[in-house]
Amino acid sequence: MTNLYPHQKKGIWFLTKRKRAYLADDMGLGKTLQAILAADIIIEDHHIEKVLVICPAHLRKNWQNEIEKWSEHSKNFSILPYTQLHKLQEIPELIIFDEAHFLKNIKTKRTKQASLICEYIRKENGWVWLLSGTPVTKDITDYYSQLRLLDAIPRRKTDNKPWGFYGWCEALMFQEFDPWNYRKVKYYGINDQQKLAMILHPFFLRRRKDEELSLPDKVYERVMLDFTLPHGVMHQINKFDFDNVEKARMDESFLAARRIVGIRKAEKSIPYIKSLINECEANEPIVVFAHHKDVIDILVEGLREQLKFRRIEKIDGRTKASSKAQIVEEFQEGKISVLVASILACGTGFTLTKANLCVFVESDWSPANNHQASDRLHRIGQEHRVCCVLIESSHKVDNRINDLLHEKQVVFTKGVDEIR
Repeated sequence: MTNLYPHQKKGIWFLTKRKRAYLADDMGLGKTLQAILAADIIIEDHHIEKVLVICPAHLRKNWQNEIEKWSEHSKNFSILPYTQLHKLQEIPELIIFDEAHFLKNIKTKRTKQASLICEYIRKENGWVWLLSGTPVTKDITDYYSQLRLLDAIPRRKTDNKPWGFYGWCEALMFQEFDPWNYRKVKYYGINDQQKLAMILHPFFLRRRKDEELSLPDKVYERVMLDFTLPHGVMHQINKFDFDNVEKARMDESFLAARRIVGIRKAEKSIPYIKSLINECEANEPIVVFAHHKDVIDILVEGLREQLKFRRIEKIDGRTKASSKAQIVEEFQEGKISVLVASILACGTGFTLTKANLCVFVESDWSPANNHQASDRLHRIGQEHRVCCVLIESSHKVDNRINDLLHEKQVVFTKGVDEIR
């Protein structure tokens, strides 16, 4: 382990000393490597035979490559995507959940399946480790189902049973009662940061890149595009309650307006992206991020038309996991000039350090997802300053989403970075 960074050595030690652990390092600090080497130590010291990694399907190949590269006990590892969790037949002695925020919703089938598996492993005195650079993507309610996997929810004094979901919210979050329905309560923010820190401290480890690595800077630039929208769309936009965008985002008309804004931004962005490519030195690729599928399609078509002698590829939810891995490999080899990627489909697990310039034509609702995407470039192996260009418009949809992202970033900082 002589070639490891100090924070990685500490992370490996942290995992090996805990049967229930959450490694929440910032993106790009090497959580996969730390987990593999820590598992190797557990295999050797405790003579266990089965280590199971649960991960998103598109990261399966990446885990396989990393295990073959770093592990001395690769035959003890098996990998299963979240989509096949229900097919698990043999319970492992050590289970690793990568991108554990995929289990933030306590009502989903995969979270319920994961909970049953973890309960059995805990009874057998096995190991349960969670990995995620973004344990919170909305607010601290995201922690609840993940902590249940570790049996880390505080217990009630009355019956020694773990807090329920609403008990968690009432203990740690601000409450706002609906004056028209006294039973309906809205939970938001954090009202007891110290209590949350005490709950997380025994098994939670998070480090940030700006503290642990001497990486080049990551900077943001905003580019404003001016365009008109159809009168009907403008009418829909103007009637939304932008003081409650969380409610508005559930409105089909609002989502349709957001999509149309994205399409117009894509059309207007193509000449700008072409100019960026022409300014780049030879073999310097760029990554373009977007949210909607039709926005991605417009970008790919337009860029292929404008840059006929350049290779343009895309990764989104329609791309097969095996194809994603191949595209990323060829991108890193310098064979692709522009990669147009979905923020969610390409936001975790991949390394895109061949590029140091990315363009966000659209943003996701969650700042954590946007950071995950840009950190595909800004991670170990990056030798240049990373520039993230944010394409914006003057329309209310974009402006209010930007405000919402700022508000959510404050919650993430208080609920993750400041409670370490």
